[in-house]
Amino acid sequence: MILFVSLSASLVAMCYQIINVYNQQYESAAQFWPSVHGRIITALIVSQLVLLGLLSTKDFEESTPALLVLPVLTFWFHKYCKNRYEPAFVRNPLQVFLSP
Repeated sequence: MILFVSLSASLVAMCYQIINVYNQQYESAAQFWPSVHGRIITALIVSQLVLLGLLSTKDFEESTPALLVLPVLTFWFHKYCKNRYEPAFVRNPLQVFLSP
């Protein structure tokens, strides 16, 4: 019961801080997202290559050729998203140009 009361009080305090204290004066328009997406895709490709290496050393040699297409498809997906969505992140919102 005490744990529930303390967690509820901390939740109320956090919500108050978010609503009333942490008022952002700027908007980044998610311009960092292409960089984050590139890092996520890079980590995914590295993990897929490590998985391929691990499976080739174990007794799963027959499944490794089927998994060779995974990094290629992941890289293709990254290029598709980059061409499709990056122009939206490069353009600045109108609010940036209107603010003094």
